[in-house]
Amino acid sequence: MLSKYNNGLPMNKEIIQRIEGFFDYYWSANKLSAFATETDMRFMSELPEAVTQKIFIDYLFKDFVYKFKNICRYEFKDKTIMPHIDEKEFRLNMVELLKNLEPR
Repeated sequence: MLSKYNNGLPMNKEIIQRIEGFFDYYWSANKLSAFATETDMRFMSELPEAVTQKIFIDYLFKDFVYKFKNICRYEFKDKTIMPHIDEKEFRLNMVELLKNLEPR
């Protein structure tokens, strides 16, 4: 089937294995795969915002949020400001960020 994209020539088995390995990893590591269909997205949009935040921040991407908790730190008038994870505005913005992550 891949030969169709290679001018009709068979592809090297090593390349095929690398491509398959990439997609195996991507599909297993894609935390957003549960929201792939329009029905899934509609369901999520009907949940209360607090529940959506818990799903994204406290469950699906808990490891990411922990590793990059300082990502939103900034300097203001010679002070370091770090929004707290429990602040509503911070959680809303964090969910929007998390919705756009892809496996690496």
